[in-house]
Amino acid sequence: MAAKPIQDAGDWRGSKNVAAVCWVPSAWLAMGLAYVAVTNTAAILLRDQGLTTSQAILTASLLGLPYVLKPLYAPAIELNRSKRYFVVISELGLFCAFALGGLMLGFAGKAPMGLVAVFAVVAFLGSIQDIACEGLFLTALDRARQAVFTGVQSIAWNGAALIGGGALIAVSGWAGKAEANSRGWALALAGCAFWYLIAAVWHRAVMPVGASVSPVDFPRERAVRVLLSFFRRAHFWPSIAVCLSFPVSAGLIDKIEPFFLIDAPGRGGLGLDRETIGGLYATAGFGGLTLGAALGGLTLWRRGLPRSMQTMAAAAVAPALIYLTLSLLPAVPQPVLVSGLLAARAFLAFAMVGYVVFLQRALAPGPYPTSHYNLASGAKALVMVLTGVMSGPLQHLLGYRGVFAVALACGSPLIVLCRQNRMAAVTD
Repeated sequence: MAAKPIQDAGDWRGSKNVAAVCWVPSAWLAMGLAYVAVTNTAAILLRDQGLTTSQAILTASLLGLPYVLKPLYAPAIELNRSKRYFVVISELGLFCAFALGGLMLGFAGKAPMGLVAVFAVVAFLGSIQDIACEGLFLTALDRARQAVFTGVQSIAWNGAALIGGGALIAVSGWAGKAEANSRGWALALAGCAFWYLIAAVWHRAVMPVGASVSPVDFPRERAVRVLLSFFRRAHFWPSIAVCLSFPVSAGLIDKIEPFFLIDAPGRGGLGLDRETIGGLYATAGFGGLTLGAALGGLTLWRRGLPRSMQTMAAAAVAPALIYLTLSLLPAVPQPVLVSGLLAARAFLAFAMVGYVVFLQRALAPGPYPTSHYNLASGAKALVMVLTGVMSGPLQHLLGYRGVFAVALACGSPLIVLCRQNRMAAVTD
């Protein structure tokens, strides 16, 4: 018997009285901040704590493993309680974890191993938050509203990564110059803790409960069948090829970008101070992603997914070309740097709108969309982990220019995979 969703009867938050605009942006802001704290900001923090660049990048990459493994426990969230329950519980846990990290830095100064343990907890709780929010989005909104809010998701998630991540970097430099950044990082983590406390209270008040699956119709012993059904869908292999290829170029750049901006020109970087980086992320970076997400949504609306994907694949590779160009310039004027960062973020956001819709259309549909979507996003996270692990040694061997050149070369085959006829077949 097919699984039957439990409706939100009797709960006003389960009705259409509460617009998705009340909770979708804040949920994806919360998701993006946890992810960037673990996979990007943690690398800079750990290098400040005494690790080498390669060690910090490797550690931050491995901290992303819970986002890879989340499909293994996504069925448990689909089977138990409501999705709103897991969102609120995970955000309260994130409040505690970030508060502990801030206290650790405030009182103990340098404590790299303790911070690794804190960020491991953050990663696990962040992955649970991801599962619940994505499942709520897929089950509480119809397909038309999902399409409308995909661009909102992208802006909110990337906005958290840029503004939140940039603010963490800026605060670490502004407040911590005299004490090896420990005070600045303590304040930054305390700010994260405060945000997650607010988010938990807000989401408890405005989120719909979200449909869950009845254990009667979906017994626990069938969880393995749910996972296997993902691999038995039509057009699985071409769909998973695009799923795995899309994040390769971005994954190679992801961990390297902040170090490229921070490191001195003698080490191949641009030599920017942390306050400047935070300002660039909050202005040019956020402006670029807003523009890119808006154009991505408009392009999908006007042309449809199959006709848009090849253009979006080219956009996914474009940031590597932009950063390679910046690394080749003997000196980078401020207007060129601002324009480059804005363009790189706009191209990436434009591409990611199409990628998210592709995952929803090609790999998530079925009776268990939460589990299926998290299998797809887990595959994406695996690519991000593997490319992040590779980027540190590549930077050590080839320098920043070499990493950007490799990212450009590795991302280019994606354009061929995203031909219109292929997309029309796998998203029908």
